[in-house]
Amino acid sequence: LIRPSASLIIAAPTPGDGVKGGSNYRVLMVKRNARSSFINAHVYPGGIVDTADHYSNWSNDASTTTESEGKILTNKICAIRETFEESGLLLSHPPASTIKALDANVWRHKVHNDAAQFKVMCDTYSIRPAVDKLIPFSNWITPAQEKKRYDTMFFLTVLEEFKTKQEQDLHLNVVSADGKETVLFDWLKPEEAL
Repeated sequence: LIRPSASLIIAAPTPGDGVKGGSNYRVLMVKRNARSSFINAHVYPGGIVDTADHYSNWSNDASTTTESEGKILTNKICAIRETFEESGLLLSHPPASTIKALDANVWRHKVHNDAAQFKVMCDTYSIRPAVDKLIPFSNWITPAQEKKRYDTMFFLTVLEEFKTKQEQDLHLNVVSADGKETVLFDWLKPEEAL
């Protein structure tokens, strides 16, 4: 059985931090817990596609969506949901940071226990996943010799550029490990992650 999954590579430009030959951005990496399939590994946020992620639950006019478009849309919703669940970072329109009543910690817990709560949260606060901000990056299928197999779509998004490091830190301070699936997070330059 090959399970569909999605993962999100999130790049954050680092103001005034471009060294010759080095990267001027960092990527979000989360560390899986010791009981997960990827024990203590640093990975991009992501996970298994849930039936609640299916594009027909989100689209007003699913009848005009092709199967290929639907698969990509479903995987984008999964990547955004899993990123929110695992890191607290919610990519949405309007930005979640503008919705004062939204208690991200409460909703992260609800979404972790029931993926369908992600749609409930979005409907409650009149927000929608920012699927337009995700660019398809790669598609990996776990080799046949592995016991657990995944068909993982990787997406890439670049967060807005901030003028100062302090401004960036203020906007990115919402990121935290969930303490369940993830135990740590890091914003790493690609050369640091390798």
